[in-house]
Amino acid sequence: MNANHGISSVAPSAPPTAIAVDDVSSRHVNISWGPPPAEEQNRVINLYQINLAFSDKETLFKEVLVFSTALTTIYISDLLPYHNYTFTVVAITLEHWPLSVPVNFQTLEDGKMLFMIQL
Repeated sequence: MNANHGISSVAPSAPPTAIAVDDVSSRHVNISWGPPPAEEQNRVINLYQINLAFSDKETLFKEVLVFSTALTTIYISDLLPYHNYTFTVVAITLEHWPLSVPVNFQTLEDGKMLFMIQL
């Protein structure tokens, strides 16, 4: 325990949970998640980071920071049609949490839309 601030110096041990995608189209997706389990939250979560990469390359396509910890869903646009993506979510405190399980999805061809995929 940090005597000055009452903050545990123990690093967090669990990633965000309930990772899901829905409302997939050719150019956007909604990504949602739940916070790490309460018993494994050793510190206050300051923000979430979503890392989106092309599945066939390990190249980061987009990084999104969510500064409201009450917000656990985000609409990501400007995706490329008919591409495979992988994303992870990380909760950030004074230190980074472990990454969530990676989730893969494929954007649709132009003009098509899929409303719900639960992973």
